[in-house]
Amino acid sequence: MTPEFTGKLGGEGGYWLLRGQGAAPAALLVAAAGFLGCASDSTAPPAVGPPTQVGYSAQPSDAAAGAPMGAVRVQIRDANGNLVTSAADQVMLAMGTNPGGATLSGTLGVTAVNGEAVFDNVSIDQTGTGYTLVASAPSLTSSTSGPFDIVQPTITISPANLDSLVGAGATIPYDALATDPTNNQSFITSFAWMSDTPAVATIDPAMGVLTVVGNGTTTLTATTSSGASATTTFRSATLAATQILSFAFTIPIRVINVTWDGNFYYLSNGGSAGSGQIQQVDATGAVQQTTAINMDMRGMFYRPADGLFYAKNFGTDWFTVDPSTGNFTQVLTGIFNQIQTKPDISADGSTIYEHDNGTVRMLDFTTGAETGTITGLQFGSFPGQHVVQTDGDHLLTMDENGTIYTYDLQGRLVTSFVLPVGVVAQSIWSLSFANGMLWVSDTGGGMGTLFAYQLTQQ
Repeated sequence: MTPEFTGKLGGEGGYWLLRGQGAAPAALLVAAAGFLGCASDSTAPPAVGPPTQVGYSAQPSDAAAGAPMGAVRVQIRDANGNLVTSAADQVMLAMGTNPGGATLSGTLGVTAVNGEAVFDNVSIDQTGTGYTLVASAPSLTSSTSGPFDIVQPTITISPANLDSLVGAGATIPYDALATDPTNNQSFITSFAWMSDTPAVATIDPAMGVLTVVGNGTTTLTATTSSGASATTTFRSATLAATQILSFAFTIPIRVINVTWDGNFYYLSNGGSAGSGQIQQVDATGAVQQTTAINMDMRGMFYRPADGLFYAKNFGTDWFTVDPSTGNFTQVLTGIFNQIQTKPDISADGSTIYEHDNGTVRMLDFTTGAETGTITGLQFGSFPGQHVVQTDGDHLLTMDENGTIYTYDLQGRLVTSFVLPVGVVAQSIWSLSFANGMLWVSDTGGGMGTLFAYQLTQQ
């Protein structure tokens, strides 16, 4: 009887139905796989032997010096190269070919998990072409990686090319960032900082904190241990006075201050209570109104915060003033140290500055209470020790030679410059800052010319 295959029950790896000719049907289920020489549909998993070697499942990749390279994966394998998932050996990673004389850093010993050790924080600190790594484990054959390259990182510095009016002794923190050009990822590394002109600024070599010393320009350099570097410039700027306008004035005794309310300039004088005067002047210098005031003023100042005018007398008191009538009202009593001082108001209206012999007192505008002092300001002969003005960011004093000393609001000398028009000692009384300009008269008397200067960085 010749058997006949009549059909397959089930899918791959199922059974065949046979029928014998001329006989009653006989259903015989036989395994298809291997029956009468039929090929098997399935493949038996390979047998895994004991661990004999290590090998890379992820090779080291190109990276920047000092940057962590991509994860290096090392497997524990048998003699046929099969992964031994039960292995938990300690795998070590070391430098192989070392063209740059570099140091390999990171976690260099990792215990395998499921037969694989992952090194995800290794780095090389010097550039070079054709580096290799060697992976090893006790009693196993080691493996050398394929070659890879270490390149210089890209360095950026911030702030970049700073040009600033800052006082001597001021500090500015700098930061440098290293980026791996092979993957555009930034990474943490250390830098050595240097300033090429210490007379302008010094910089902490490890921390990157700059300290201003004087005016001028210096180049700052940040360098990694691999020699990658970047530079930026820092300029401690100076100021120069450019004359914008001028106009002649005539006022009793001497002009003591110029202030601006957004529409007109107001000139106030000083020297005698019986000759007190306020002049409202337009932008061309034409007098629009003259008002008598029974006060020997040491300046009248417009305060934008409340739209009022304030004045200090030849005394220690503080007043509100109506420049259209000459009426005044005392608002604070005895807040000033010196009867001669000519104060000024901060840009935000919160502080009154009083200068007395190189010390500036800061007074709360509302209460007159002293909130701080700044010492060490330079000044000239009388009345230089009593006069201070502010441009909002700086304090300004003056000497009889027309030298303007500029300090930041912490009292650090930023720069000094000489006015282009000659002055006399009594001109110091007229030192004012109004409408964004510095004002000074050329005389100490009641007739002369007021010059307005734009202060610009140089």
